[in-house]
Amino acid sequence: MQIHSSKLLLSDCSVIVKIIAYPANATVTINGIKTSELEIKKGEIVSWSVSFAGYYSQSGKFEAQKDVELTITLGKILYTFSITTSPTSAKVVMNGVETKSVTVEPGTNVAWEVSATGYYSQSGNQIVTENTSKKIILSSKTKIISVSSATKTSYDNERLPGSAYTAYGNSYRFPYSFIKGRSYTIKYSTSIGPWVYEAFTSTATGVNTSTPMSKGQPTTLTQTIFSTNNGSNATSGISVNKTFTASADASYIFLNLKSTQYYPTVGSLTIIDNS
Repeated sequence: MQIHSSKLLLSDCSVIVKIIAYPANATVTINGIKTSELEIKKGEIVSWSVSFAGYYSQSGKFEAQKDVELTITLGKILYTFSITTSPTSAKVVMNGVETKSVTVEPGTNVAWEVSATGYYSQSGNQIVTENTSKKIILSSKTKIISVSSATKTSYDNERLPGSAYTAYGNSYRFPYSFIKGRSYTIKYSTSIGPWVYEAFTSTATGVNTSTPMSKGQPTTLTQTIFSTNNGSNATSGISVNKTFTASADASYIFLNLKSTQYYPTVGSLTIIDNS
């Protein structure tokens, strides 16, 4: 009887703590012991934790006065990857779906593309390891360049064939990367009429200032875009809207102006990439 009484007393003084975890293979510790079930003294403070890679851990403490069974469900760790754009109307596609934000598990590869009419598209991949926001600024296919910022070369007076006038020459060089095979539109105007108006593309930086009738032409010519004699000797000006296909890669566009009485008053040059 004494032995039996002793067993009853021991049973009355202990409780069972059991933890059921999801996901099922999560690591469970009770009072520092890696186990999902532990017999402890009644009234003892129980410290527990549940963890698993890629999930938010959970832990806690309580006083065990009776048998306890806890069900712990861990939540997946998720991160948000978002893209803001300029222009704001740009279309964003992530992993084949049109959206500007996705919530994914850590380590997920997100393939993204940003596009808008009249702009160069951008694309890339993002391995998401934390909450991330990326700003994508698209470059416009239309570039407006002030002539005042261009490199200017002036060359000596030159008499034009069949004309009684002497032309004053200027060549303006604009940095711009032309790509072979792409279609471009050049828009340009002057408020005073030049006799001859020419445009070239080139990889060179200088112009011919000595050869008759070739003055203003780049020293290394890639392509002649146009050559126009508008026959004007007044203030009528000239307006050009020319579309062409680049025959070669080039770094610059040259505008060659020859005026009989005035230096042309020039505002800006517009280059549109039609690709």
